[in-house]
Amino acid sequence: MDTDQPIFNNGIHTISNNLLHTTSNDDNRFFENIFNNVNTLLKIKYEGQIIIKMKIYPFNNFTFNINVHITKVEGQVLLRLPSLDNNSKIEYTFISQPKIDISVDAGLSRNEGKQYLKTSLSNFIRRTIRFFIYKFFVYPSFNNACAAFDYA
Repeated sequence: MDTDQPIFNNGIHTISNNLLHTTSNDDNRFFENIFNNVNTLLKIKYEGQIIIKMKIYPFNNFTFNINVHITKVEGQVLLRLPSLDNNSKIEYTFISQPKIDISVDAGLSRNEGKQYLKTSLSNFIRRTIRFFIYKFFVYPSFNNACAAFDYA
C-alpha cells in the first residue's frame, strides 16, 4: 500500500498511512489537539489491605486509639492527562460513589486499659472517612498526582 494514500478522510482531516507524514499544517494542529489532553475512563478494583493506625494523647493518662482497615475499593475513575493547571501532573476522580469496605476500631482508654466509647467513636470516624472520600474524590472534585514525565 502506498504510504501517501489516506486511510482516514472525514472531509476535514486526512490521516495518511505513514504516521510521520501528514498532508497539511491543519493535520499537525489536529494531532496536537488530540494529544494535548487525554481523558480516560478506568474501572479499578483493589482488594487488599490498607491499615492506618494512630494513637493520640489528648490529655493526662488518656489514649485515643484509632485503627482503620480499608480492604476494598472499586469504581470508575476518570483520568485527565495532563492536569489542566500543571503539565507534569495527572488529575483523577471517581465518576460516582466508589464501593469501599472500611472497618474502624477506635476508642478512648486510660493507661492502655479498657476502651470507652468504642462503638460511637468507630461509627463516627467511619462516617467521617466516607464523607471525605465522597466529598473530595468523587466528580466534580479532581485530585492531582505527579506524573513521571513532563511535556515540552
